[in-house]
Amino acid sequence: MATGGGLACKNSRSGENSTECQKLLLAGSFTFLATHERPSLLSALCPLLVLCPHLCPLPVLCSALCRFFVPLPSAGEFIFFFSSSFKIFQDLGFSTHDVADIVASDPWILTRSVDDRIAPSISDLKTVLGSNDDVVKLLRTSAWFLKSDLQKTMMPNIELLRNCGICSSQIVSYAFSFPRFFLFKPESIKQFVERADALGFDRKSNMFLAAIRMLSSVFRKLGFSEDDIMSTFRRTPQVFAVSKRKIKKVTDFLLNRTNVGISFIISHPMVLICSLERRLKPRLLVIETLESKNSLRRKVSMTTIYKMPDKKFREKYVVPYLKELEEVFMSIVGT
Repeated sequence: MATGGGLACKNSRSGENSTECQKLLLAGSFTFLATHERPSLLSALCPLLVLCPHLCPLPVLCSALCRFFVPLPSAGEFIFFFSSSFKIFQDLGFSTHDVADIVASDPWILTRSVDDRIAPSISDLKTVLGSNDDVVKLLRTSAWFLKSDLQKTMMPNIELLRNCGICSSQIVSYAFSFPRFFLFKPESIKQFVERADALGFDRKSNMFLAAIRMLSSVFRKLGFSEDDIMSTFRRTPQVFAVSKRKIKKVTDFLLNRTNVGISFIISHPMVLICSLERRLKPRLLVIETLESKNSLRRKVSMTTIYKMPDKKFREKYVVPYLKELEEVFMSIVGT
């Protein structure tokens, strides 16, 4: 049963159909029809995928299974669509191992048109990043670049940033650290640039790009006003290089676990740079435990908790209270 120019194999254990599937796998895309039982599907497809030397089939299939099945009411079976796109990757200089890494990170890209989406996106990324190795490095964590029209997002955004005086090396660094930033609509990036200019950010500063990104992101969602953002930048410009995820995690922790508010974070932006797991959480647990046992003469401020050097914190709040903190140590060891 042919489907969309490809091949549909009702019984993958048929030697004739299996051979035909192998040919199609190596040549391009195909459609595979199998029973709805996933173990039998895996056993049918694994031998075919193993033909590509470095492609480990299980991670690809396991991440793709729930996405590529369409029920066939008449037969009670399923269609598995696999567009390999191997040839275009190889033509562009990628090794089979590179292709395996990219596909395994996001099998959904296999449904995209090679000519209309995958090839142009790879070409654009190589223009920006400079080498196949860097393209693969980016796509291992951000394969969704191959699902976007970069000529409408990333490329005009980069041109705008370069016109602002931002150097290529910084743009490349941000592409790895904050990839989704480059997929904003160009109109939005232009607005963020204009807002950064209006707030007095210096385009010659290495932090200008960080300021643009933060104006577009988590600070605003967390309730920071533009004045708050400007104040934070002036106090601690390096906080603008912290990831959105970390800023949100630290902010959520402080607002939900302590009695501090947004105003504290604005006044003490260095707290956003502190490690949540290695500094803030264990220190707060120590202080809360000592306060619950009435072991401290006075309340310890959040400023003291996050600012005090490690050695001094241990000498003042840990070593003298080893017995009181025994349960804390046990809970930490237990986790």
